[in-house]
Amino acid sequence: MSTRTLTSVITATPFRVSFFGGGTDVPGYFNRRGGLVIGSAIRQYSYVALNSLPRLLEKRFRLSYSMLEQVDRIEEIRHDIARETLAEYRSLLRDDFVDLHSYADLPAASGIGSSSAFAVGLVNALHALNGLYLPPQELARRAIHIERTRMQEVGGWQDQILSAFGGINLVRFQENTFEISPLAIGGPLRDAIERSCWLYFTALQRSSSAVQQVSFSAANLREKERVLDETRELAEEALHVLRGTTSPEGTLRRWGELLHRSWTLKRALASEVSRPEIDGLYERARAAGAWGGKIIGAGGGGFLLIIAPPDRRAAIDAAVGDLHGVPIRLERNGSHVVYVNENG
Repeated sequence: MSTRTLTSVITATPFRVSFFGGGTDVPGYFNRRGGLVIGSAIRQYSYVALNSLPRLLEKRFRLSYSMLEQVDRIEEIRHDIARETLAEYRSLLRDDFVDLHSYADLPAASGIGSSSAFAVGLVNALHALNGLYLPPQELARRAIHIERTRMQEVGGWQDQILSAFGGINLVRFQENTFEISPLAIGGPLRDAIERSCWLYFTALQRSSSAVQQVSFSAANLREKERVLDETRELAEEALHVLRGTTSPEGTLRRWGELLHRSWTLKRALASEVSRPEIDGLYERARAAGAWGGKIIGAGGGGFLLIIAPPDRRAAIDAAVGDLHGVPIRLERNGSHVVYVNENG
């Protein structure tokens, strides 16, 4: 290991929007049937600021997020991902005082992959602090290991991958591995996606883990295998539309129609995926001209993704009431270091 010269690092890790194939990225399914996801990083970020300084204070670790923690041992840390990541990479900390701050552009527990973005960003920051570079594939794998192996959290792999790589991607899953293929889209199609896709914050926050414990339990994966097969097939169809439709507007219209079918399938996975309030919002958006949409992430709350003609935006805004709309801007970059401070 090289001699450390950095004392402070800040990483920015993009959140993600999954368009198609969500659920087929769960190992309990894709190791038997193969999985396929189309998704993109977006220009809203999870930030991790990590300071490693001479130990002057009584407590060795200070963590600031929605809470403030000051503890002397890693095992005493209450934040699950921070605790398990620091424990996994204990050797990178030496005996320094560790000051960790986490903040974000969008609220947690809202379906944009915030937990996984934090995991990716923290793994990245710990290695960058020691002058170590992790390529996106390795960064994603290590974050997956933290959440799915060390923490035993039920769920898929797409969030860590999309946050680590950035861009809009096709990800195939099989035999405990993944292969990522960037989707080459021209400026007109990129502009059409950004004009025709946006998010509404439902203000219904939920535990992704709690929803996924039901949706992706071993028994439910077996019972709903055909639903996930159809979800994967819709992702394949969306890929063909992307590659074969000449008009950007035609691509987005077909994507919206496919997304509507995909949301119908997703709701069939478990009753926890939606709520009457969400169903009402979605139906009002459709009646006002939306081609399709879905709750992103595990479901149960968070952000509602809408695909619609841009000229229907005002009517859809009115139909869903006072919900805050968030534009989607596609992010080409994955997790990256935005600030470093070196020893004098």
